[in-house]
This record gives sequence, structure tokens and C-alpha cells, in this order.
Amino acid sequence: MSLRDLADAPLASLRGLRLARNQFREGPGLLAKSPWLAGLRELDLANSLINPSGMRGLLACPLPALESLSL
Repeated sequence: MSLRDLADAPLASLRGLRLARNQFREGPGLLAKSPWLAGLRELDLANSLINPSGMRGLLACPLPALESLSL
């Protein structure tokens, strides 16, 4: 499964996502297009290799429910 597959999955009730210790690089930017991302309360990307482009894409989307972000 790729991050694109995850982004396209119907996960409207998802409230927490732990993807720590991965080499996503630009991948988190793909998640920004997910309709369910705005509902996340917890997002864990700690110790992941994320490049600036991927981080900008992720942080450019609205995250109104987010209470915890681990980088």
C-alpha cells in the first residue's frame, strides 16, 4: 500500500494516524489531498524523512481537529 492509496481510502472516521520512522520524503503532501485529514486529532510522523516540499504540502491544508503532531 502506498501513501497515495492511503490518501484515497475512505477513512472519514479516522482520528489518529501513526506513520513514524518512515522515508516518505514528499509523501505527506499526498495526504493533504485526503478529505479525512481534516478530522485527524493525532498525526505521528516522528523520525520520518520528510523533505520540505512534503512538509509544506501537509501544513498547507486545514487541520482544525489536530491536537497532537509529532515530527
